[in-house]
Amino acid sequence: MSALAAFRERYLLRFWAPLPTLIALGVASAYYFALTGTFWAVTGEFTRWGGHVLAWFGVPVRDWSYFRLIGLQGTPLDRIDGVMIIGMLLGALACALWAGNVGLRWPTSRRRLLQGLVGGILAGFGARLAMGCNLAAFFTGIPMFSLHAWAFMLATVAGAWLGVKLTLLPWLRIPLKVT
Repeated sequence: MSALAAFRERYLLRFWAPLPTLIALGVASAYYFALTGTFWAVTGEFTRWGGHVLAWFGVPVRDWSYFRLIGLQGTPLDRIDGVMIIGMLLGALACALWAGNVGLRWPTSRRRLLQGLVGGILAGFGARLAMGCNLAAFFTGIPMFSLHAWAFMLATVAGAWLGVKLTLLPWLRIPLKVT
């Protein structure tokens, strides 16, 4: 097996060990904070992108209190958060393509489409209500021993447990179609 194939097999196809992965992510987060002087902020930047799109259609978003608070200056390429998100998306796409894990498909059930749509709306709405997302809480708040981030972590564990229990309810299950 060539070195490139071995790398692909080891780092793109197999699951990574959780503890070393979490340690590496923590070190990367600390490095990012030291390099940029700011924390990982995904949700706020996505909201700015939405503000730019609304502004293209003539909506006066610069007058909204939220955008006065977080700022809407420049473009995503002018802000460190915008560049980071673009890099994350392109890096994830490159790795998924290289691993052969990309495939577009339509859900086998309309119920799955509705579940995904409602879940995405709820997750986005919740992130906006919280003024942040799990990335900032985990990679910024927890290493800084912020009480709110630790409470977030406990609530995330409880929410994940509840979510698993809910998805196992018979009326949410979709019959498996084997072809």
